[in-house]
Amino acid sequence: MDNLPDFIITYLPIVIATITGIIGTGLGVYNFIQRQKDRRPTLGTFQRKKENGIWFIHIHSPSKPIRKCNVTFKGQHLLIRGGISDEKTVPLGGGVNFDMPNDVSDNDDGMVLVKSGKRTLEKSKFNEIEIG
Repeated sequence: MDNLPDFIITYLPIVIATITGIIGTGLGVYNFIQRQKDRRPTLGTFQRKKENGIWFIHIHSPSKPIRKCNVTFKGQHLLIRGGISDEKTVPLGGGVNFDMPNDVSDNDDGMVLVKSGKRTLEKSKFNEIEIG
């Protein structure tokens, strides 16, 4: 360290480049995470309804189309109302209903998961879901 100006001239650009790289990487990761959050659609309506003594989950008006929309209750895939399939593409402004098992009561606290493929969109206990 006899010649301090030579030390600064040699290492200052390396220090500045390192700091700039760290900040740039941090901002890139932050932007990536924000884009991933923005890709997740939100549901306009997520309710439980009862018709003829049978409960069903009503999903309507997603903010973006949902590909492979499916619902599970206590780990069991629910079937689409009146159908044989357990998943459906829900278009923008569209909706879908999923039949609950016959032994479900009003105060059942089983977990209901609404998914788009494998990504969870909504997670709530059955007795905490709004009644429509």
